[in-house]
Amino acid sequence: MTPVELGDALADAAARAVREGALPMAARTGPPPGTRFRPTEQRSPGSISDWVTPVALRWAPALGVQPRDVARELARSLGLDPRVEAVEVAPSGLLLITLTALARGAVVDAVLAAPDAWALGPGWREPPTEPAGARPPDDPVRQAQVAHARLCRLVRNAEALGVQVRGSRGREDLVEVSERRLLVALADLPQRAAAPGDAVTDLAGLADDWRAPVHPQVVGAPVERVHGARLGLATAARVVLRNGLWRLGASAPERM
Repeated sequence: MTPVELGDALADAAARAVREGALPMAARTGPPPGTRFRPTEQRSPGSISDWVTPVALRWAPALGVQPRDVARELARSLGLDPRVEAVEVAPSGLLLITLTALARGAVVDAVLAAPDAWALGPGWREPPTEPAGARPPDDPVRQAQVAHARLCRLVRNAEALGVQVRGSRGREDLVEVSERRLLVALADLPQRAAAPGDAVTDLAGLADDWRAPVHPQVVGAPVERVHGARLGLATAARVVLRNGLWRLGASAPERM
């Protein structure tokens, strides 16, 4: 799920709560405008959500309801969405949303369906031309270029060993913390495309932290379903990182 899809789900949850009498009629028009979701910062292992939103805090004054009461009703209603695994209410009233593995992994299919448009937006012209290694080693953009080249290598090696991306099969296997955070970052980049600098370097760091095998590690071992799922993730991450580098006016070399 992308932030846009999460926003639609939140609006549906609010409308459901209004129909049930749990929120006032003023909530039927939907939450206030503006950025509503951001990736959750990593917490302790086994206790990680995907997205956090302050919408209850921002919306409560207009509704005349306490923020935690708004948050509790939104959490209860949003939890009925089959794409949502869990919703926590923080003491401050923040909502912490955990998606199902399939809903989180759906961004891979969305990216691969529109690789030349994801996070680029309308009016995009030609990608920049820049020789590999043109930037100094300590340039964060160069480090993002290196991360892109590493993803390209992962994809080449996996394909050479017979791994294939097979539609949405296996997306539910992408459950490691590093995979979850990378998937959320892919979904998050379009809403940060207006100022992509930190978004691109953050994504590059998450891609480098992801070290799960994309192909069998033992000679003669069979290709497993999870390898195809991870190849899809690597391919999607490569596409999004490439598009982000282009927005920064940087090339996206496949080898460095």
